[in-house]
Amino acid sequence: MTRACPGFYVLDINTSIEWYRDFLHYDCTYQVPDEDVPPYAIVSNGDVSIHLCRDPSGEYSGSGFCYIE
Repeated sequence: MTRACPGFYVLDINTSIEWYRDFLHYDCTYQVPDEDVPPYAIVSNGDVSIHLCRDPSGEYSGSGFCYIE
């Protein structure tokens, strides 16, 4: 293993990106292009990246996952 990247299911990607930017000083380093409501984004601060996956149903929102390389 070389790194682990945590991820969270969220109701609204854009609102989550704003929250990470405004309160934790993360930058959005990737989001699915050409979508008003992106289904996936990555926010980063230094060497730390967090993956955000949209869960419009709310069934999984608040839960997370971990991507391991």
